[in-house]
Amino acid sequence: MFQDILETAQKNIDTVRCILKTNEQLRDSIYSPSEDDDLLIKKLKENAPNILSWAVFDHCASVTRLYAIYEQFVEDLIRDWLKNIPKLYKKYSELPDRIKDTHQLGVGKILIDLKKDKYKNFSLEAVIRVLLAGVTEQEVYELLPDAFVIHEQNLRKDILEKLFTESGVDNTWNWLKNSRHIKRFVTDNQTTAEGELKKLITLRNEAAHRGNIDYILGFEELRGLCDFLEVLCQALAELVSYQVIKKRIDLKQAIKIGEITEWFSKSKAAVLKSEIGNINLSIGQEVFLIGEACCQSAKIENIHINDTPVNQVQTIQEMEIGLKLSVAAKKDLKIYLIR
Repeated sequence: MFQDILETAQKNIDTVRCILKTNEQLRDSIYSPSEDDDLLIKKLKENAPNILSWAVFDHCASVTRLYAIYEQFVEDLIRDWLKNIPKLYKKYSELPDRIKDTHQLGVGKILIDLKKDKYKNFSLEAVIRVLLAGVTEQEVYELLPDAFVIHEQNLRKDILEKLFTESGVDNTWNWLKNSRHIKRFVTDNQTTAEGELKKLITLRNEAAHRGNIDYILGFEELRGLCDFLEVLCQALAELVSYQVIKKRIDLKQAIKIGEITEWFSKSKAAVLKSEIGNINLSIGQEVFLIGEACCQSAKIENIHINDTPVNQVQTIQEMEIGLKLSVAAKKDLKIYLIR
């Protein structure tokens, strides 16, 4: 769920990592040549910028690009979440008031700014039609995603929370703080999620608006920002996936099969204790693993009953089922199936 936009963000972040590493190695080769210094290095050295100016360029380019990846990911994630809303709420009138209010106010702002370049692909008729379909209780309605991602400020903690809350996603920052991905990063780097996000935004603003940069990050620090942004995006994707699953549980479209009672990390194998009978599980099937600040999809790769491999199984209450999963999990995670 939301895997495509997460993978796009991860690829873009990894590109920044690769460029940073390449430039770092290239600088080392030019300014600290080895005995194997060859003609290519000599030619590169002739046109190479000042080493400090080069490092400043890398710093500015990296923090600017990383912020752009972050902002685009957040907006795309909210847009994809909003595409799910009509499947979760059959009528526009059933939407939480905050979603309806944000939608209607946002549409109004878009109508005012319709002639601006960022809305050049919108037509007056299409924008009005979207709102009209909702408020007149037509059978099929949709939301205008751009109405929810209007913001003039950088996506700091409070603005990030505001965007998600007004889109119907609760407890954003609390989820992020408790995400296993972010907890691991924070512990390993002795920092905080809020501090890292603030640092990225501050550095990006300085890079974009100041001619003279007084402080630049080295290779390891810039790579650390890449790592933080990646875990932040992963945690946000899991948060929104959880919101979808939670609503589907209310609609009886998702069912809890049971919990993981044992986890073997080396083999990515779990023992599932089923809580419900007559549920068919099969190899290749997608399930969702849910716990505190955790919601990830997994494919069933193998099934074992009493140490015997099978292609599928029908659950019985209190039954123990061995499952090899496509992702890492842990004990006490709950396993859900989308009907």
